[in-house]
Amino acid sequence: MTCRSPAWWTDVREVDVLDALNAVGIAPSTGKGRSGRWTFGHRGKDGGTCNGLHSSGEAAIFLGTQAHVLKCRICDATLTALEIVAASIGYEVPTHWEESRLAPVRAAAASYGWCEGQPGTWTPADQERAAGARQARLEAIAAADAERARKRAAEGIDVTAAWETLQSQGFDPGDLRAWACGVRGWPQGLVEHLPLAEVAFARLGLPGAAGRLCTDAVERGYCLLLALRDAAGIVQSVERRWPAAGTPPPGQDGKPRKTLALPSDLIKAGPAGEWAGGVRIFGQLPAAVRAAAECQPVVLLEGGPDFLVAAATLRWAGQGEAVGAPSVGEQPKIAAAFRDACVAAGVPPHRVRVVVVAHVGKAGEEAGAASVRALEGARVKLATLPTWAGDLADVAKGWGRVEVLHRIVTQAPRLLPIPFEQWPECFQATALRAGEKAK
Repeated sequence: MTCRSPAWWTDVREVDVLDALNAVGIAPSTGKGRSGRWTFGHRGKDGGTCNGLHSSGEAAIFLGTQAHVLKCRICDATLTALEIVAASIGYEVPTHWEESRLAPVRAAAASYGWCEGQPGTWTPADQERAAGARQARLEAIAAADAERARKRAAEGIDVTAAWETLQSQGFDPGDLRAWACGVRGWPQGLVEHLPLAEVAFARLGLPGAAGRLCTDAVERGYCLLLALRDAAGIVQSVERRWPAAGTPPPGQDGKPRKTLALPSDLIKAGPAGEWAGGVRIFGQLPAAVRAAAECQPVVLLEGGPDFLVAAATLRWAGQGEAVGAPSVGEQPKIAAAFRDACVAAGVPPHRVRVVVVAHVGKAGEEAGAASVRALEGARVKLATLPTWAGDLADVAKGWGRVEVLHRIVTQAPRLLPIPFEQWPECFQATALRAGEKAK
């Protein structure tokens, strides 16, 4: 008898797959949380078997998703908490379930409180098999990690050396102006103060590591490179951006892809979790700590272009430092890393002045609030921008005045306190349509 969807099965499938993975002790082969990757042998939805490798030779690596399931990056197979429980006690991950096989899986799930009832008994043999499966997986993960580390050490790109070469070779300032003024629409007064140590343009013909780093970027067209540093301020990777006007090529989801990640397996530094501080940062955290020690403002925000705008604005003013997160989820991590660095440097909390700029949207607001909590004890302001205004890089295009941008990133908790009559006409129109005219 085949049972495709018993009631308890539904209960277990509703458990967040990351909670299930943590509960049964199955760690990702790389990454953490929803950015982690897990390797499972499995059957695809078409009934074909996918045991570690696909027909293309690529590993059957599952990625975390916002839908609380793991999804194979090659085929359309997904794993829920139910399949995780089955794998944890040594069962092959099935697509069809026979009634006779449900008892130990259900018993195991019930032991975590994920479903009611426990038909049959989770026998000592089942427990022993579960422990053996877990140990085998941990050993396989450790072996895979060691092999990746060996390969990175031997073949990975030394991005630190590559960045030094790119900086020493320089680039045509016209390329940066073409992107910042022509594509982004930022005012010339802002562009003149962009932090050149954080920007480079990929080109062919460079020697060594720089040549390896640039070749793929040039071939794909993502030639604008933004430095990604660790907590010690060392460049360990880059964010590659589409620098031209018009719509960039689509990603796997069909949407235009403005950035192209540099896979951690291709660089000597490996994943960010192995970097100093365990974080990826736009800007230099040590410089931000020095600024904090002198009571200068530190601006923390999300996104490469937003970081460049904040950094240029502070450079225009002659004081302060900006640090940025490559993603919304990393903003609170950088806040915590900055707090820890200030403590290590002996900077008194009352001297630390931070403006956290929340990214537009619910996720951005939550990350901004989490960043503020991570900086408890310091003098922190949370700056939020109205949804209709876009992010800080969009605001830079709309306002066109560096002095107003400086006020936004250092003083005002919101864009709205600036007198309405001083807003650009394009912002006045959109604000009125949104019903958000300042009172």
